[in-house]
Amino acid sequence: MLFEASVRGEVEPKQSARFRQLPNGKAIAYQPAKVVRYTKSLREAFARQATDQRVARLDLPMSLELTVWVQRPISRARKHLWPDRRPDLDNLTKPVVDALQAASVVSDDSRICRYAIEKRYATNGDVPGIRVRLFALERPAGESSPFQADEPDLPF
Repeated sequence: MLFEASVRGEVEPKQSARFRQLPNGKAIAYQPAKVVRYTKSLREAFARQATDQRVARLDLPMSLELTVWVQRPISRARKHLWPDRRPDLDNLTKPVVDALQAASVVSDDSRICRYAIEKRYATNGDVPGIRVRLFALERPAGESSPFQADEPDLPF
């Protein structure tokens, strides 16, 4: 394992950009303040934990394992074991990956080639939060693409 970090607290999914028109008629795109604060807190936590683990800027193919614990809504019965409602997994992942890059844990988020993401309910007095693990990727021997060079492309 190259890096591991845990951050406690409510998770905030990245949202679509919002737009505001300026008095001069131009529009600007922005993220809601709570998303910006959440990403900043992740960045600071990742930077602190990277320093503690003596992790330099990682620049190699990596796998990211992300576990997100969300608060169970009061209206959601205990029989529901998985949080199969909003927020979406991809929107929970974006601020984490952005913060890893901003904290200089990873050189570029495009270096993450494999994701394993899980969303769970925080239970038994647990608090919401995230756990991130980064692993080095190596190509297994004998693995090849399922596509052959002599096959025709699909017509779409």
